[in-house]
Amino acid sequence: RVRKNLARVFIVHPSAYTRAVTLFLRQFTSSKLKSKITEVYNWESLQSDINKEDIALPDTSKDYITKTFSTIKVNSKGKNQKRLIKFTTDSLLNIDPRTKRVQNEKKLSQFEKIEVP
Repeated sequence: RVRKNLARVFIVHPSAYTRAVTLFLRQFTSSKLKSKITEVYNWESLQSDINKEDIALPDTSKDYITKTFSTIKVNSKGKNQKRLIKFTTDSLLNIDPRTKRVQNEKKLSQFEKIEVP
């Protein structure tokens, strides 16, 4: 019954292990089920199939956004902090340059104005 109700399955940023398991399992499934499984290597390409408001990206997928901007953030105590900034389709990611991990995410709708000197 699940197969009949299942419209599509998207595997985003599949690892080599995930691709191998998927390839192995496809040998034992029907052609209809095979056609419903899609591997996506770029999360932005999901927007052609899914509304961008409905896509909830985990932090690990946000690491695959390649364009970054180096900037200096001034914290609440007035101290300068080096940061990397990445833009998604609807948010701004604040990234620690040492660990390369997302520190926080702000929705673009929360900003009144963004200026670039």
